Amino acid sequence: MTILTGVPWLQVRVIVDGKALKEYDDPKSAKAPTETSKYIEARSKKNFKIRADFSRKFTTVYDVATKLCVDGVEVDETHVQKLALQPNYRHEVKGALSCIGGVTEVSFFRFAEQATFEGIDTSKEMTTDLDKPTKSPVGWAKWDLVDENAFATFTFKYRSLQSPKSLQIIPRSPSPVPERALESSEKTPPHPAAFSSGHTRSSSQSALTFRSSHRKWQALSDDDIKALLNHYTGRNIMWEGLDRTDLETLLEHHKNARRNGHNAAAHIKRECAEDADDDDLVVTDERNKKRKSLPGKDHDVIELD
Repeated sequence: MTILTGVPWLQVRVIVDGKALKEYDDPKSAKAPTETSKYIEARSKKNFKIRADFSRKFTTVYDVATKLCVDGVEVDETHVQKLALQPNYRHEVKGALSCIGGVTEVSFFRFAEQATFEGIDTSKEMTTDLDKPTKSPVGWAKWDLVDENAFATFTFKYRSLQSPKSLQIIPRSPSPVPERALESSEKTPPHPAAFSSGHTRSSSQSALTFRSSHRKWQALSDDDIKALLNHYTGRNIMWEGLDRTDLETLLEHHKNARRNGHNAAAHIKRECAEDADDDDLVVTDERNKKRKSLPGKDHDVIELD
């Protein structure tokens, strides 16, 4: 939950399915005692609401006005009487209100559907959506503000789970073990000495390949790498939310995957050609074979009908 040091008696959270979304610190957040900024994980096609809890320690001589903006658009402004704030008060905003033909309707907040590829968020910009409006009872009031400046401001930046990882706001998932190192460790060597030297050489080669793969892409721009990724994967996406290291690692992966595919096909063809070549025949055993006796000049040949 988000609590301001200057306003500790007020807590604001984003709720999905009855539970508060986990919050992550925003490195660019202002260190002001009355302002804060947090990252939250967007849940695709899920309804959400904003919940504000005032504790018993909250005291005021005036009423309180709350204002909510979603995607930069003001969707709610509520007047709370000071008597309602005693002893505790919970204020929730589930959607945007509208009045059509004298009937007040509410459209519930909802995270828009995200387009993803292999766990990577490819949406250029995350957005929210509104459900179909339903009738809702509501009261209307008019008031004057004592101070134009807010005594507390909470900002929630919503992203898919992959985006905070790429922005290094939350730790990345562990990288998988390289295939070459895994294969070399599974093979049974003929004797311990061969295993020791072979294992060390294989591990060094894997590490060198990983480091050199980043150096050879330095001449390419980010757009060039994204174009090559679309070429190797057969897709046409923007590859948003990835830093330079992620782009180079993905390019190296897809390039090796295609090269390994071609090498496997060539290896199969070469084996077929070798099987059909008589010059590669190896004699492993030899057996004596009875010879047929053919008639000579001193033999009489009798023809049988």
